[in-house]
Amino acid sequence: MTLRRAAGATVVLATLITASPADAQMPSRQSMQSRQSMQSMQMRSDSISRDFFSPRVVIANSEEIGLSDEQRAAVQAEAGQAGESFAALRFDLDGALRRMIGLANQHPVAEDTAVAQLEEILGIEREIKVLQLRMGLRVKNLLTLEQHDQLRQIQRRARTRGQLRR
Repeated sequence: MTLRRAAGATVVLATLITASPADAQMPSRQSMQSRQSMQSMQMRSDSISRDFFSPRVVIANSEEIGLSDEQRAAVQAEAGQAGESFAALRFDLDGALRRMIGLANQHPVAEDTAVAQLEEILGIEREIKVLQLRMGLRVKNLLTLEQHDQLRQIQRRARTRGQLRR
């Protein structure tokens, strides 16, 4: 299960847990405000992500940005270390999500147990986010300001063509 799919499964699960039949009837002012708030958060998140560069993007564009051999080795090492940690966290998250689904399928649902399971899921997701931030900062700090500008231009061109994947 990919990180995005796992995070999406968490959102779907949380939505299903909190949704009621009345929610499906007509959008309330509160749900509309919540949707606007989520869109605003997504826009801010996109703005932040433009200042970080995945190791894949850096290596794929290494010639264009003039990446040195030392920088390349450091980016690859960072990606390797983070990749191992991501794999372990993905495995943990997948198991925690399966346990939550199992709990949600019980009748009656043990509320305290389900809440504890949700806290476990959120804890793993937090670890993933911290790891992503640390990796992004480390990769960014390996690059020069000129390389940052070049990568932003590459990202802009890719977004314009609809080819950018984060």
